Amino acid sequence: MAIDIVVQNDDYMLAYTTPLTSTNQSSHDPSDDIHLLAHDIKSPLSRVNALLQLAKLKGLDPELLNIIDMALQSSDDLGKKVDQILNSAMDKTTAPYEKIDFHAMLKDIKVSLSALDSFDRTKFIININQEDDYQGDPIVLYSVLHNLIENAIKYRRTEVSMNIIIVSVHATGNVLTLTVSDNGLGIRKEDLPNIFNRSFQANFSNSNNSHGFGLYLIKRNVGKLGGQVDVESEEGEGTTFTVKLPFLLC
Repeated sequence: MAIDIVVQNDDYMLAYTTPLTSTNQSSHDPSDDIHLLAHDIKSPLSRVNALLQLAKLKGLDPELLNIIDMALQSSDDLGKKVDQILNSAMDKTTAPYEKIDFHAMLKDIKVSLSALDSFDRTKFIININQEDDYQGDPIVLYSVLHNLIENAIKYRRTEVSMNIIIVSVHATGNVLTLTVSDNGLGIRKEDLPNIFNRSFQANFSNSNNSHGFGLYLIKRNVGKLGGQVDVESEEGEGTTFTVKLPFLLC
């Protein structure tokens, strides 16, 4: 028996198989291997953070300091993703439920994505309408919104002068609805039934990136929160993802 562990970001996939020892296999806890993987990733990540912080003390020019700040933000985001992957692989929720500040969360997401090539050609429209405080898993919600907004930035139409992304949060009765809409490339009609499949890849002629494993994780994470995710899209016009979650009061 072996454990297959997969870690993926937008540029690469790291996969390896960890064999279980033949002795005492029945008592081996697979989560130990996942914890080891997380440790192996987060230890060098901590060193990267320390080196970047050290570089900030060297009196660099403002442009380089801004780049370092963006690198630190990306490093922090990676740490959060490692935590999310760790807990997701163990099939547990990623954190205790707590009050969610969507304004602050979306601000953090925008900062973390500001180094993307198309960010400076993107206009955000944020609509948050909820009278009551929402209680949820902050790491999972961050991951879902981050992935959806990142896709909306990346898969833009180059012939359009401004990429428009509309993010809406509103509560109706006992349902919290999150929507992320864009005027980007859209998704082919024949691909729509399969986009949340783990093995799905939708490549675009003008992009080196592709939708794939991230959408599978989005659906899985939304399901862990007791919700559902739907998509409407028209190729060449844009895409809207709608996430509906049980509304939990603080």
